[in-house]
Amino acid sequence: MITVSIHSVACFWRRYPALLYAINCLLGIAFALNYSYALFVPLLLFSFPLLFFSQDRIRLLLALGVLLGAYLSTAAVYTFPHLPDEGEEGTALIEITSLSQATHFGKRWVYKGNILSFVNAANQEIARNIPFTFSMPVKDSVKHPPANSAYQVFGKLKEKNNHKYTLSVKQEAPWYPVSGSWSLAEQRFHAKQYVSQYILSHIQGSQPATFLAGIATGDFDDRLMAFEFSRFGLQHIMAISGFHFAIIAGILSVILRCVIGQRIATVLLIFLLSSYFVFLGCGPSIMRAWITITIALCGLLLEKRGSGLNSLGVAMLLILMINPLQCWNIGFQFSFLATAAILLLFPSCDILLQQLFEKRPLSQMVKMNVWNQHAYCVLVFFRQGLALTLAVNLLTMPLMFFYFQKFPVMSLLYNLFFPFLVSIAMLLLILGLLGGLFLSVVGDFFHAINSVYTQWVLNFTYYAPASLDFVWRYAGFSHEFLVVYLTLVVLLGIWVKQRLEQEQDVFQDYAFI
Repeated sequence: MITVSIHSVACFWRRYPALLYAINCLLGIAFALNYSYALFVPLLLFSFPLLFFSQDRIRLLLALGVLLGAYLSTAAVYTFPHLPDEGEEGTALIEITSLSQATHFGKRWVYKGNILSFVNAANQEIARNIPFTFSMPVKDSVKHPPANSAYQVFGKLKEKNNHKYTLSVKQEAPWYPVSGSWSLAEQRFHAKQYVSQYILSHIQGSQPATFLAGIATGDFDDRLMAFEFSRFGLQHIMAISGFHFAIIAGILSVILRCVIGQRIATVLLIFLLSSYFVFLGCGPSIMRAWITITIALCGLLLEKRGSGLNSLGVAMLLILMINPLQCWNIGFQFSFLATAAILLLFPSCDILLQQLFEKRPLSQMVKMNVWNQHAYCVLVFFRQGLALTLAVNLLTMPLMFFYFQKFPVMSLLYNLFFPFLVSIAMLLLILGLLGGLFLSVVGDFFHAINSVYTQWVLNFTYYAPASLDFVWRYAGFSHEFLVVYLTLVVLLGIWVKQRLEQEQDVFQDYAFI
């Protein structure tokens, strides 16, 4: 049994080497940022099987080389200061990656980015390449510093938690632009504002208008909506991810292919999705979704069959190479774990549930009457939705307990149908936006339908009785236990996947969301 398991893991890495290198890159960064003995568990269990096969030892050396390189580069590039509770004053060289407006405690400008260098009053550089957040009140009499370049400013640096920092700058303090630097944050903010205002002016009702504007731009500032969605574990709906990219790509693909040829439509689709990526910004879930779907579309152009798990590995590698600190981002962790669960665990969960909901061959389906055929299709949809929910929660539920110490039970039900309902709202929004470009009456027609429909969808959360708020609470998840648990579940998924491939000799990667 052990020999079979070792062989299964080795065969898996032989087929999906990009994922192996990405995991080792992640482990190298984790060793550099937050050393823990628990990290040796995935390192040994994932790499150990490759030692037994001579053809895989070069792959093992490459993987360990990636780990070592990630460790050394992360340790060399980042310097995290140990600050007193009151913070420390000094001169900061900052680059801005995003600009937004928040309405918490009054309307404020919120800048996010990296402090490239921080020199204290003793002329010592105590920090390099650390993330920061800065906010200032929105006032008509005071113009905010445009987020279109890097700046040198004098301020006070404070640590919030887990190597996250805030920078306080006095209102009258000057911001000195760095010559030759640039950033898209200011232009991106104004573009999102324009799109939001357009949607808000064409969608009736504040709730559906706010929701659709947030879905389109990726910026949600409605705390009540965020709370209502969190009641049912639907926060992922409010973050742009592969789910949104897949829907947009599918809709645009159908429209483009009706007008132009498939190859030209695919090239144009890559361009449109890349433009949308630039518009949204470089959040980890956004970048992961864009990279994976771009790889899939390039595979169509080259007439090559893609691999979801290898694409996931490439996306993780690129994101971590650009910004290793993204591994701390909750969006990064949930996005990659959920996608890995779909690709790795969903097929086996679906086969497991077929023991309860028997799969019918096509020869039996054609002999059924119309009602039975439709009932069977509904049953298949329910079974696959249940398998998807089970697969995703096997990896993400422990992460929920680790960060929030609770898990909303109703999310198991809501995630069966709510994402599908939201996809229809997105379809209507895209049809309304495209229709409005050619004929305003057509756009207004779809927007009117979408206003009513989206309000109906949101009512499932806003007006759900409090008696449905069943919550499992558990505060005992340490990061060591979390690492070991995720490693063992992934290993089990690898073993089952290999068994399925060997027995059926036909296994296709499921579309990643």
